[in-house]
Amino acid sequence: MLIVAAAGLALSGCQSAAFGVRTGSVLASQREPSTVEVNGILNAMREYLYDPYSVRDAEISKVIDLGGTATVCVKANAKNQMGGYIGRKTVMVYMNAIGKPFAINQDVYAVSGCNQLTYRRFVEIEQLKAL
Repeated sequence: MLIVAAAGLALSGCQSAAFGVRTGSVLASQREPSTVEVNGILNAMREYLYDPYSVRDAEISKVIDLGGTATVCVKANAKNQMGGYIGRKTVMVYMNAIGKPFAINQDVYAVSGCNQLTYRRFVEIEQLKAL
């Protein structure tokens, strides 16, 4: 988990800078996430969330290309270790060439770019309840 977070923070500078410089072309290149990408995100949520059964109010963005890295933003609300909901948070998920997540970024500056993306309800999140 620390490696994933560290990688996400390391990438945040170059990724957010790339998003800021070419906003128009990045937004124009949005595409729907593939089944492999959605399943990769769901598997990562199963592994890293304290209570994956509790996820609610989830949305997933379209995929954008940031410097050759497929990137998706996910907004969701989940429970923490104390059993309380933490409020809806946004994370950027970076994926490798085969559609598997390799890092996340929760940096406020980078995640602010997520607000410009197109979202849909993350209906596949119901699969988390079927573990």
